[in-house]
Amino acid sequence: MSEVGSSNKKAPDGMDGVHNIKTDYKDELIAHHIMSVADLSYQTLMNRDGSLKGFAEQLLTCVTILSVAYLTPIQLILSVGSECGARWERTVGFVYLVLLIPLLVALILTLVSLAFHKTELLSSPIKQFSHFDEKYEKAQREGRTITHFEIAKSYCDALGIEYKALEQKHTRMVRLLNVAAGFVIFSVTIAAFGLIALFILIL
Repeated sequence: MSEVGSSNKKAPDGMDGVHNIKTDYKDELIAHHIMSVADLSYQTLMNRDGSLKGFAEQLLTCVTILSVAYLTPIQLILSVGSECGARWERTVGFVYLVLLIPLLVALILTLVSLAFHKTELLSSPIKQFSHFDEKYEKAQREGRTITHFEIAKSYCDALGIEYKALEQKHTRMVRLLNVAAGFVIFSVTIAAFGLIALFILIL
C-alpha cells in the first residue's frame, strides 16, 4: 500500500518541465516589468530635464524683456524731475541700479544652471557588450544560465549611471533657478513701487 501511495504522489511525466517553463515565463514577465518601470522612471527624469530647461529659457526671456522695459523710458523719467537737477539724476541712477543688478545676477545664475553640470555618460556599445559577455561566460563556467533578473539588473545599472548624474544636475538647477527667479521678482517689485512713486510725483 505504501508503494502504491508513493506512486500516486509522484508527479506525472513532463510536469517538472511544465513547471520550469511556467516559472521561467513568470520570471521573464517580472523582469520585463522591472525594466519597464526603469524606463518610465528615466523618461520622467528626462521630462523634468526639459521642463527645467524651458523654465530657464523663460527666465532669460523675462530678463531681456524687463531690461528693455526698464531702459526705454529712462529719458522721460529724467526729464520729469529735471528741475531737481543732479539730485534727481542720482536718485534715478540709484533706482536703476537696484532694478538692473538683480536682473544681471538672475541672468548669470540662469546661464550657470544651463552651462555647468556634471554628466556621467554610458559606456560605449562594445564595452556594454563586453561587460555582459563576461557575465555570460562566468555563468557558463558555473554551470548555470543568466536569469531574467540578472538581465533586468544589468539594464537598470546602465540606466542608473545617467539617472544619478541627471538627478544631481536637476538639484543644482532647481536651486539656481529658484534664486534667479527670486531676484527677478524682487526687481519687478521694486519697479512697481517706483512706478507708483513716479505717478504720484507727476500728479
